[in-house]
Amino acid sequence: MKKIVLTLLVLLMGGLIFGQAVPQPAFRLLDGYLEKRTLDAEYGAKVGPWVLMGTGVALGAAAATTWFAGDDVARAFGTSPPSHETRLVASLGLGLGAVVLTGIGFALHQFPPTFDERAQYAAIYHETDAALQESLAASRLQSLSEKAQSTRLVNGWVNLGLSTVSLGFRSLDNQDKGRFWSEGLFNVSSWEAGAILGGALYLLIPSPEEFLYQEYLRVVGKTKG
Repeated sequence: MKKIVLTLLVLLMGGLIFGQAVPQPAFRLLDGYLEKRTLDAEYGAKVGPWVLMGTGVALGAAAATTWFAGDDVARAFGTSPPSHETRLVASLGLGLGAVVLTGIGFALHQFPPTFDERAQYAAIYHETDAALQESLAASRLQSLSEKAQSTRLVNGWVNLGLSTVSLGFRSLDNQDKGRFWSEGLFNVSSWEAGAILGGALYLLIPSPEEFLYQEYLRVVGKTKG
């Protein structure tokens, strides 16, 4: 995403450096953003079915292994072999998952969905007045930026909040068991550590949409200056 944004900004700033007017910077940035979204969605549509089918095949292999070699696998791990009913239920569950995931993946591969992010912005693309089109594009860039910022901040605070609550409960559990309150509390391999890091990154790093709009404002400011 940033590569697309930076490429567009180079073109826009190049026009400013050489004293040339850059027509419709907001519309150009929005169009590049939507093109990147469309390409990402198309790539996901190509890769996704193979991931689903691969997972289905893996589940099918696990189902066959559970049914035909469940006793040997259990002995290899030093546990008692499962009962016939347990092996049957586990094999059927894995097999059903294999059929469902493989079927969905195959269907998506045969009938891939079509993506066109520009379609939902048809009003902007169909506008014939360049000034109005640019105004609509700028408004949309601002809207995308504000929505992305709101989502980013919510995700950040949720991650930090959940990890803090979890650490609090673990601290209380340590005290109830006679251990020091912070024993094992700040283990870097715990999920709380990942949540805290993720929350901090959410709060500190702007989203591509925010970056896009801020760069647009800089370009417009230099144009007016």
